[in-house]
Amino acid sequence: MTLLWLSNLTRLENLNLHENLNNYTSSFNSSQLIPFCKLLNLVSMDLSDDSFQGRDNSFQGLIPHCLGNLTSLTSLDLAGNRFEGSIPNSISRLCRLQTLYLSSNELSGSLMDFLGAPSECLSYSLQILALNNNHFTGQLPNQLYKYKNLNILALDSNSLSGPIADSFGNLSMLSGLDISYNKFSGSIPTSLGQLSDLHHLDISENKFSGSIPTSLGQLSNLRTLAIYQNSFQGILSESHFSKLTNLRVLKISGNSLFLDVSSNWIPPFQLKTISMDSIKVGPRFPQWLRTQTKVHSLYMSNASISDAIPDWFGNLFCYEIDLSKNNIRGELPMNVELGYKSVQFSYLTEFKFSSNNLTGEIPKWLCNLRFAILDISSNKLSGEIPLCFGKLQELEYLDLGNNHLFGHIPNSLGSLSQLRSLHLQNNKLEGGLPSSLHNLGNLITLDLSGNGLMDVIPSWIGGGLPSLMFLNFQKNKFFGDIPFQLCYLKALQLLNLANNNISGPIPRCFNNFTAMVSDSRDNSTYFDPYYEENIHEDIKGLELEYTTNLIFLKSIDLSGNHITGEIPLEMMSLCALNNLNLSRNNLSGTMPETIGNLSKIESLDLSMNALSGPIPQSLSSLNFLSYLNLSFNKLYGRIPKGHQLQTLDDPSIYIGNEGLCGAPLLKSCPGDDKPSFVNQPTETKLTNDDHDEFLMWFYTGLGPGFFVGFIGVLCTLLFKTSWRYAYFKYLEITFNKVFSGISIKRNMR
Repeated sequence: MTLLWLSNLTRLENLNLHENLNNYTSSFNSSQLIPFCKLLNLVSMDLSDDSFQGRDNSFQGLIPHCLGNLTSLTSLDLAGNRFEGSIPNSISRLCRLQTLYLSSNELSGSLMDFLGAPSECLSYSLQILALNNNHFTGQLPNQLYKYKNLNILALDSNSLSGPIADSFGNLSMLSGLDISYNKFSGSIPTSLGQLSDLHHLDISENKFSGSIPTSLGQLSNLRTLAIYQNSFQGILSESHFSKLTNLRVLKISGNSLFLDVSSNWIPPFQLKTISMDSIKVGPRFPQWLRTQTKVHSLYMSNASISDAIPDWFGNLFCYEIDLSKNNIRGELPMNVELGYKSVQFSYLTEFKFSSNNLTGEIPKWLCNLRFAILDISSNKLSGEIPLCFGKLQELEYLDLGNNHLFGHIPNSLGSLSQLRSLHLQNNKLEGGLPSSLHNLGNLITLDLSGNGLMDVIPSWIGGGLPSLMFLNFQKNKFFGDIPFQLCYLKALQLLNLANNNISGPIPRCFNNFTAMVSDSRDNSTYFDPYYEENIHEDIKGLELEYTTNLIFLKSIDLSGNHITGEIPLEMMSLCALNNLNLSRNNLSGTMPETIGNLSKIESLDLSMNALSGPIPQSLSSLNFLSYLNLSFNKLYGRIPKGHQLQTLDDPSIYIGNEGLCGAPLLKSCPGDDKPSFVNQPTETKLTNDDHDEFLMWFYTGLGPGFFVGFIGVLCTLLFKTSWRYAYFKYLEITFNKVFSGISIKRNMR
């Protein structure tokens, strides 16, 4: 499809193809823009696509140099395409250009050529420059201050580096500055405090360091201040916020900062978003929060708060709240309904109080709200799980793990049809699994480990939870066989049934776990940027915590049960498996010859079973194997040798197998060659006659040898005066020490 016909519209002033190119089935080469260079009356050209759904139909290639001929242009928007290369210098000839949008392309190179030597006319006309979401590198030119009328500068999401020059403070018209998600370093220029019209300042996700200049507190028009995820350090005092009366968004998380304000400080602003994760706000609960009546989002995790929840806190609740990883003690407020009379505050996307010291029961007022994430794990909460949790229909992530909850799992949880993750691990729950849980068709993680649940493993798990990826039932009292219906869980990549009372054989259909066969994975179907999934697994003899790296774990742990039968050959097709632990069971038969097919295995534990036969030679081909335990079985024969097995030289991994031989064991195998040595002397066998003759000559020479040596010593002392004096002096000293010691012992008695 050609756009050539548009070049005939020579009087055209406004060309707007914004998102209309999606109607075409093929992409456009940038050379097809060359005819547009004849439209000399063009004032505005918009070829952007901000839907990001039709990138295959967008422009690609170099930006045509001839666009510099369109000297009447005031607005040029090429955002959302696939233009590549550098920005042509001819653009600087567009003396009337006010807005230039080149964001979300594949542009690269340095900005020195384009911004470093601006034409005098462009430096006065340009007001909006958006180059974000590209691949630009290098430093910013010092001449940037020449763009006197620049109002918005968006350079975020590139690979720009180096310091920010003090000359930035001369961009007096600047109202929006976004240089986030780059590699800038150094300190913040104090001159930024001169930008009196600045409304938006975002320098987050860089490598800035040093302290925060107090001059930023003079930006009275500033509405957004985002400096999170840098390396700033030092103190933030009241003077840093003294004139920020219009501030609505404050994001300073991920720095080494200490907020030092008085207990009766009343901030000049009313914030909607507060992000202070990993900022030292405590130890007391910040009293200034009480003055913030319009907060929508509050993030203060790992903020060194060691205090009880104040009475007024119930009136502060907002859409999102995260106070996890502190030392907050006491009970959650038992009645805060008054804080939610307004409809706008009836929906909380997040409620996170994990990793604190909260006590008491879970308050039932939580059931009156609408959550997406409810995480109150790793506290000291007690009591039963409220039955009314079934009302939380929008709930996607529920984490009540690592508390002191008891009782049964309520049937009402089965009505949470949107639930993706359910964590109830390490509590004191008992009874069985309610059959209503089979309605959780979107469930991806089910962690019930470390409880006292007593039940058979329900067969409905295989059919009712088709999206399940992580299943952890370890350290409970489950009994009976492993149902073959589990094999329906094709997405399953973690199965932990360790330390239960499970019996029967391992189902041969485990090769249906296709997620453990292939390395392919789609992180977008699981991970939520606002919730950190976590599971503890015993791997390589250690208890490891998996969070964001959980998606890479593929593991089967059936250890500590009463499982019988042989290791199914079908399991050897799980080529992507990282961990296999079948230890402490009653498995018999031989190790599969095809065990070498587990090419990604890192930890293999088959200890304390009744396996017999030789160790397969294919075991030596497992290049990623770093932990192996085959102890206490009935294995026999030579231990295989191989590149990776040579590093596993601890004999204890084979102990308890009396029939094994070869390195690293001291026991040699039958038929091993005895060690030979080069130039080793031939062993001489002595007869009895030779032995008697040797003794005769030994004793015959003993007497004359002693006599000759004794005479030699006497002659030396007789003729060498200095030696004689030294010898007798030594005898005298020795005699005196012995005599003194005997006298002391007698006196002590």
